[in-house]
Amino acid sequence: MNENKKLVEGWNIIGEAPVDSGQLMICDPGYLKQFKKEEVKKLGVIFNSGFGDGIYPIEALVKNYGTKKNPNLRIAEIRIDFIKGRVRFGKSIKNKNNTIFCYK
Repeated sequence: MNENKKLVEGWNIIGEAPVDSGQLMICDPGYLKQFKKEEVKKLGVIFNSGFGDGIYPIEALVKNYGTKKNPNLRIAEIRIDFIKGRVRFGKSIKNKNNTIFCYK
């Protein structure tokens, strides 16, 4: 997560996922030392990344489970748009309507 950016309620871009194998894996980093190719299903999930290689923005939906006075902001969901969010050699940006645009 980008520690320099303060999370707010709603969707936040928290980073990017560079993909060079046409796949992405989600797992608990604590399991990486135990990782063996044949045990992937036990440790995480591997899936294809849309049209393959590129850099994909990762967004988190942040919800407040506290009060306005004492907020308790937590990441409730993450999403990676492998089609619209694809950037091959550039960056992703958001406009005021939270639409992701990619440019080279």
